[in-house]
Amino acid sequence: MTLPFFDDVVCAVCGNKSVTDGLMSTNTIGPPDLDMRPAEMKRSTMGYWVDNCEKCGFCSANISDESDNAQWLIKTPDYISTLNEENYPRLANLFRCNSLINE
Repeated sequence: MTLPFFDDVVCAVCGNKSVTDGLMSTNTIGPPDLDMRPAEMKRSTMGYWVDNCEKCGFCSANISDESDNAQWLIKTPDYISTLNEENYPRLANLFRCNSLINE
Protein backbone atom coordinates (compact mmCIF):
# COMPACT_ATOMS: atom_id res chain seq x y z
CA MET A 1 0.00 0.00 0.00
CA THR A 2 1.24 3.47 -0.87
CA LEU A 3 1.02 6.11 1.86
CA PRO A 4 1.72 9.72 0.84
CA PHE A 5 2.35 12.64 3.20
CA PHE A 6 2.65 16.42 2.91
CA ASP A 7 5.36 18.50 4.55
CA ASP A 8 6.19 22.20 4.85
CA VAL A 9 9.75 22.78 3.64
CA VAL A 10 12.05 25.73 3.02
CA CYS A 11 14.06 25.71 -0.21
CA ALA A 12 17.76 25.54 0.62
CA VAL A 13 18.62 27.72 -2.38
CA CYS A 14 16.17 30.63 -2.21
CA GLY A 15 14.40 30.27 1.15
CA ASN A 16 10.93 29.95 -0.37
CA LYS A 17 8.45 28.08 1.87
CA SER A 18 6.32 25.49 0.15
CA VAL A 19 4.39 22.29 0.73
CA THR A 20 5.92 19.16 -0.77
CA ASP A 21 4.52 15.68 -1.00
CA GLY A 22 6.41 12.53 -0.19
CA LEU A 23 5.96 8.86 0.56
CA MET A 24 5.83 7.10 3.88
CA SER A 25 5.73 3.73 2.17
CA THR A 26 5.01 1.88 -1.04
CA ASN A 27 5.63 -1.56 -2.47
CA THR A 28 6.57 -3.24 -5.69
CA ILE A 29 5.76 -6.68 -7.04
CA GLY A 30 7.60 -8.06 -10.03
CA PRO A 31 10.65 -7.17 -12.06
CA PRO A 32 11.40 -3.69 -13.42
CA ASP A 33 10.53 -2.65 -16.96
CA LEU A 34 13.17 -2.79 -19.68
CA ASP A 35 13.83 0.92 -19.06
CA MET A 36 14.55 0.05 -15.41
CA ARG A 37 11.48 1.76 -13.94
CA PRO A 38 10.24 -0.28 -10.99
CA ALA A 39 7.16 -2.45 -11.22
CA GLU A 40 3.80 -1.21 -9.99
CA MET A 41 2.80 0.17 -7.34
CA LYS A 42 6.14 1.91 -6.90
CA ARG A 43 6.21 3.06 -10.54
CA SER A 44 3.06 5.10 -9.94
CA THR A 45 4.86 7.06 -7.21
CA MET A 46 7.51 8.62 -9.48
CA GLY A 47 5.84 12.02 -9.10
CA TYR A 48 6.88 11.98 -5.44
CA TRP A 49 10.57 11.28 -6.07
CA VAL A 50 11.73 14.78 -7.06
CA ASP A 51 10.64 18.05 -5.44
CA ASN A 52 10.73 21.36 -7.28
CA CYS A 53 10.88 24.85 -5.82
CA GLU A 54 8.34 26.84 -7.80
CA LYS A 55 10.18 30.10 -7.07
CA CYS A 56 13.78 29.35 -8.12
CA GLY A 57 13.41 26.02 -10.00
CA PHE A 58 15.68 23.94 -7.73
CA CYS A 59 14.97 20.23 -8.26
CA SER A 60 16.03 17.65 -5.68
CA ALA A 61 14.78 14.63 -3.78
CA ASN A 62 14.62 17.06 -0.84
CA ILE A 63 14.75 20.77 -1.69
CA SER A 64 15.59 21.64 1.92
CA ASP A 65 19.01 19.95 1.45
CA GLU A 66 21.27 22.15 -0.66
CA SER A 67 23.64 20.80 -3.23
CA ASP A 68 27.09 22.39 -3.46
CA ASN A 69 26.58 23.60 -7.01
CA ALA A 70 22.85 24.37 -6.99
CA GLN A 71 23.18 28.13 -6.37
CA TRP A 72 24.87 28.86 -9.69
CA LEU A 73 23.63 25.88 -11.73
CA ILE A 74 19.92 26.73 -11.53
CA LYS A 75 20.70 30.09 -13.18
CA THR A 76 22.48 28.63 -16.21
CA PRO A 77 20.76 28.62 -19.61
CA ASP A 78 21.18 24.82 -19.86
CA TYR A 79 19.35 24.21 -16.56
CA ILE A 80 16.58 26.71 -17.32
CA SER A 81 15.98 25.28 -20.80
CA THR A 82 15.94 21.75 -19.39
CA LEU A 83 13.38 22.73 -16.74
CA ASN A 84 11.11 24.35 -19.32
CA GLU A 85 11.61 21.90 -22.21
CA GLU A 86 8.30 21.46 -24.03
CA ASN A 87 9.27 18.23 -25.82
CA TYR A 88 9.27 16.23 -22.55
CA PRO A 89 6.65 15.75 -19.84
CA ARG A 90 7.06 18.01 -16.78
CA LEU A 91 8.05 15.07 -14.55
CA ALA A 92 10.81 14.06 -16.98
CA ASN A 93 12.15 17.63 -16.90
CA LEU A 94 12.26 17.56 -13.08
CA PHE A 95 14.25 14.31 -13.16
CA ARG A 96 16.58 15.73 -15.83
CA CYS A 97 17.22 18.87 -13.75
CA ASN A 98 17.85 16.79 -10.64
CA SER A 99 20.34 14.80 -12.69
CA LEU A 100 22.16 18.00 -13.75
CA ILE A 101 22.49 19.03 -10.12
CA ASN A 102 23.68 15.58 -9.05
CA GLU A 103 26.36 15.53 -11.77
